[in-house]
Amino acid sequence: MITMACHCTGCQQMTSSAFSLSSLYPSEAFSINSGEPVIGGLHGNTRHYFCGHCMSWLFTRPEGMDNFVNVRSTLLARISHRV
Repeated sequence: MITMACHCTGCQQMTSSAFSLSSLYPSEAFSINSGEPVIGGLHGNTRHYFCGHCMSWLFTRPEGMDNFVNVRSTLLARISHRV
């Protein structure tokens, strides 16, 4: 796992901030517990997923990196996953 800060225009628009924080996890370590995310898109074939209720950005499946998922760090329930 690595944690990243992205400053691209797309991430700035999705987060209404100067940057976005996210953590890269192996796909097999990631699961959706409830609900069905909505697919949106900004960076070519990279798939961004949003909450169907509030449209908050939840996670990204980077193009060409099917073995990984990029999760918004601020959405992790347990603090130990953010350290």
